[in-house]
Amino acid sequence: MRHRNLVHRDIKPQNLLLKPAPPQELARGHPLGVPILKVADFGFARSLPNAMMAETLCGSPYVLSLVLVAINS
Repeated sequence: MRHRNLVHRDIKPQNLLLKPAPPQELARGHPLGVPILKVADFGFARSLPNAMMAETLCGSPYVLSLVLVAINS
């Protein structure tokens, strides 16, 4: 996502999916028993070039960092 300048802005456990590695991945050297991580729900995502900083507060309120809550209160 970084090489495409894409910021997800709603990373939480519900948006992280684990998929068993298919035989092709195992043949290429993927460790046996280690699932493949997939990121889901790009509803809050946006393009953000390296020189910019995201200023909009968005995402799921119940998983917000306490630091963000304190800064924006």
